[in-house]
Amino acid sequence: MLISTGLFSILVTIMLIFISLKVAKLPFNTASYYVFGGLSISTLLYLSMHIDVDIYNNRSPWILWDIFGYGGTLVDLIMITVLILNRDILQLGRLFYRGSKPSPIELSAK
Repeated sequence: MLISTGLFSILVTIMLIFISLKVAKLPFNTASYYVFGGLSISTLLYLSMHIDVDIYNNRSPWILWDIFGYGGTLVDLIMITVLILNRDILQLGRLFYRGSKPSPIELSAK
């Protein structure tokens, strides 16, 4: 099977959130940026584990498995925290936007 159900469900979730924001004409706020980023990271981690375990039939644990376990949990906790607080807790707005004006992430948090 080329794509697993877990990977498919993450991709469908990303698309549904994006479409619902566009249809409702809601602005992309801090939480939506973090959710899109977090789900994208989760997709990459899940895809790497899928390739490692299902395609290459690797059954011996190595560092990728630890990154998947701890990294996925950390990304989920960050997404939950940002959804509750709607704040740029990692200050990613400053990282991606340089200039005298505040970043779009900082503007949406106010």
